[in-house]
Amino acid sequence: MKILLNSDEKRGEAFPKLGLGYLISYVNKYYPGVGFDVSFHKEDILHKIKEFKPDLIGFTALTYSYKRIFDLAKSVKDSFPSIPLIVGGTNISLFPEDLPEYINAGVLGEGEETFLELIKSFKEKGVLKSKDIKGIVFRENNQIIKTEPRDVIELIDRIPPPDFEKIGVNKNGPAHLMTSRGCPFRCRFCASTRYFKKPRFHSAEYVVNQIESFVQNYPQRDVRIYDDLFSMDKKRVKDIADLIVKKNLTNRLNIDAICHVKYIDAEVLESFKKIGISAVSLGMESGSPRILEYLKAGSVTLDKIPEVLKLCKEHGIAPMGSFMLGSPYQTEEE
Repeated sequence: MKILLNSDEKRGEAFPKLGLGYLISYVNKYYPGVGFDVSFHKEDILHKIKEFKPDLIGFTALTYSYKRIFDLAKSVKDSFPSIPLIVGGTNISLFPEDLPEYINAGVLGEGEETFLELIKSFKEKGVLKSKDIKGIVFRENNQIIKTEPRDVIELIDRIPPPDFEKIGVNKNGPAHLMTSRGCPFRCRFCASTRYFKKPRFHSAEYVVNQIESFVQNYPQRDVRIYDDLFSMDKKRVKDIADLIVKKNLTNRLNIDAICHVKYIDAEVLESFKKIGISAVSLGMESGSPRILEYLKAGSVTLDKIPEVLKLCKEHGIAPMGSFMLGSPYQTEEE
């Protein structure tokens, strides 16, 4: 069986689609024997299909790209009507009613287990869309059918690291890492809580083994950590730092991570210094208390931000702020 996946990013992009890499590695681990290839944005997917001859084609799309991806899927279905199409990603997960009639099924939320079950069903029974498969959406008699939601994978160490080669990670660019999934907050602009449901963490051993693999196989020392809140579990951060020191990796790393103002203190920053974190990205969002409250639902206050910036600078770590302009109800002065 062969599956072609389509990325809405270019090959070697600065922010590769780790989700596709996780799907490939998960299926390879728990259902070996499936062949994978990936088509990237700006590549000729119709030519790739003719060459690779896939049994299934999967698309992924964020909100900014879903219209383009749906148009691409339509052109694929027009040219290869017998090949079933699947779509996943945050947009279809949040708006399952957007599923077009030419896409056979959508994967809702965290995709590894659902995608694996779809593949098994299609290969072993010839059935792709079924009410017995949790976490999917499909059309039946012109009606949108959403199956029972699927529980998230609790022990995420079960999920192997992504297949970086297949998703076109540039070996001369930064390494890419997710050490956890989910977030406890419900900021108005963020899909993470809706998509990943709740925070779950890879063990310190899993994280450091992956970092060690980067150091051994890639020439660069820059690592990007994509967690919503890398610093949320303070003990785990310390355990990661201690393991990195134990494996003599500290002088090989330059890491930046996304954190939250609420989860930054001197102890966390000491651990950050140990593991080579040179910069942290903090969601400051607005200098207006009213808009900050609206966007962050009270999880960040304006008086706390300067305290955290001062702490970061005292520890030699560059604080980077993310800001949003033009929020709903925001005045020109704000």
